[in-house]
Amino acid sequence: MSTQQRFNIGVKGLVVRDGRVLILRVRGEDFWELPGGRIDEGEQIEDTLRREIAEELGKNDVQIKEIVHAQIGQRPYPAPFRLMLIMFRVHIKAGPFMLSDEHTDVRWATAQDLDSLPMPQPDLSAIRKLLK
Repeated sequence: MSTQQRFNIGVKGLVVRDGRVLILRVRGEDFWELPGGRIDEGEQIEDTLRREIAEELGKNDVQIKEIVHAQIGQRPYPAPFRLMLIMFRVHIKAGPFMLSDEHTDVRWATAQDLDSLPMPQPDLSAIRKLLK
């Protein structure tokens, strides 16, 4: 008897300014992540990233640059599922952020900050690759 495992595709945005990357603190969890989320059925990849950044940061002026990193992995929450993440370098205008209910804080992190901040491994890999 075979069991079918759930598989999702997600996108993340790496916003880099002055050698720092924009990260978000997840509400109710003790970790930080890049803005982004899972692709809805029938949605284009870049449209998903624009939608997620608008929802999570209140920014509608997203300029998507190049793919920085892609990785397939296992996510343990809310139920185990396999996830392919595609991470893009993006540009958004400076200014205040309006956080969604999903996050409690936003910050610009340096490469050194990453050593002390709990983050998902795919996010860390992409950030380190971009900040080299």
